[in-house]
Amino acid sequence: MKKTAPMIPCPTRHRAAGGTARMEHTIRRAGGLAAAKLHSLAAHPRSLARDTPGWRPPSTTLPATTVSPALTITITRYRTGGFVRRTVREMTGRIPAYLIVATITGTQGQPVDRRIADAWMTTVTGHNAPSTVHEIMGRTDPTYCYLVDADFSPVASPAELFTAPPQAA
Repeated sequence: MKKTAPMIPCPTRHRAAGGTARMEHTIRRAGGLAAAKLHSLAAHPRSLARDTPGWRPPSTTLPATTVSPALTITITRYRTGGFVRRTVREMTGRIPAYLIVATITGTQGQPVDRRIADAWMTTVTGHNAPSTVHEIMGRTDPTYCYLVDADFSPVASPAELFTAPPQAA
């Protein structure tokens, strides 16, 4: 049985395109290896969400930088449903295969500055476009969602896909 994404809690916000230039530059310089590691983590079969009680999404540590402490990122991947595939294909001409949900937490439970989380998401996805990565609001830890194609390249998507019941993905 295919596991598709549950409806994502709303509201969402587009990540700010930009932010603190120094912070993003510092994280981008330090995060090249982390970005490659996260790409393979998202593509790994273990990241696909399962209904079994013992399953936990994979996570990895993002390195500390001069502007950021070490953080933990957890990746969960869901297959997209027909509604999302049709909607995004009509808008962009690309077909999304998966919804990626990434949660960034402090390694010791400390709160995470959303500007730092935004900079890390720009680094790990390689996209600064506000229509590609969306933050799910109302959560304690910064949580982001984005669609990817079969090659795990991010696909532009409207935030409404993640707030409109019941076909979030």
